[in-house]
Amino acid sequence: MFSKFKNLFSDEREKVKINAFGKLYIGFTLFIGFAAVNTGNNMLYLLLSFLLSLMGISGFLSKYNFRNLKISFIPPDEVWCCRENTFKVQIENGKRFPSFLLKVVLGEFSTKVVPIAEHYTEVEINIVPKRRGTLEITSVSVESDFPFGLFTRIRELPVGDSIVVFPQPKEVRFSFSEKGRGEKVSSKSVMGKKGGTILEGIKQYSGESFSKIYWKSLAKYGELMAKEFLSETQTRTLEIELENLPGKDLEEKISQAAYLILKAKRNNYAVGLRYRDSYFPPASGSSHYRELLRFLALL
Repeated sequence: MFSKFKNLFSDEREKVKINAFGKLYIGFTLFIGFAAVNTGNNMLYLLLSFLLSLMGISGFLSKYNFRNLKISFIPPDEVWCCRENTFKVQIENGKRFPSFLLKVVLGEFSTKVVPIAEHYTEVEINIVPKRRGTLEITSVSVESDFPFGLFTRIRELPVGDSIVVFPQPKEVRFSFSEKGRGEKVSSKSVMGKKGGTILEGIKQYSGESFSKIYWKSLAKYGELMAKEFLSETQTRTLEIELENLPGKDLEEKISQAAYLILKAKRNNYAVGLRYRDSYFPPASGSSHYRELLRFLALL
């Protein structure tokens, strides 16, 4: 995955593109120039000087508009298939005056216009990947046709990195209080020295006994929750056998496995995964959950 911050201008590649209006402007300027030379008309010479001066001012302001700009690209920690994922672009302007009409282009995926960039500006660009796997973002660039729209100045940084897109979770019926098809669940409570367990928090109710129901949540939020004990979170495990899930094909089974991993994470289960010769023993923690989702994404 990307590093947290990537300076867009660490490898500057700047180019200038002549717009359609700019081509007409240059053509008209050349026409006036030839006419002035052929006729010797002073008014045409004055008009030619004005047009050339305007073109020079346009180039100067365009160059100044990009001066001391730093752009940082920040991808999200997790990118999901068929969901809106927010990528952030931070613009730092180190000069005295603002930059105008900046257009941030994230590869071929999306574009965001920044009318005025003063000292610090943050914009969000949303991308909805259509499939799991790797998302190639080849470049990030900033463009501007300021001030007169004659030319577009472009600075581009080839990114060359890929982001892993996690599978779209698809709900599968499964109770965490009993064994299900293709999943193995074990739960054990270890008694403390005084014959009790250590309360760690609350979780969604999933068939626990009445003594473990957290009745205050029902009265306050209208939602049934259960007490969660530290000893339980240390011993409960969920093992997912991918090929035994009820999906009609591998793609659907992958989506179901992703759903189970997320649900197990919310319920503080240690999760394991098996697919053919690949096996991940049950463990917990954000890095382990992401490792499982990454494996599913790249199948």
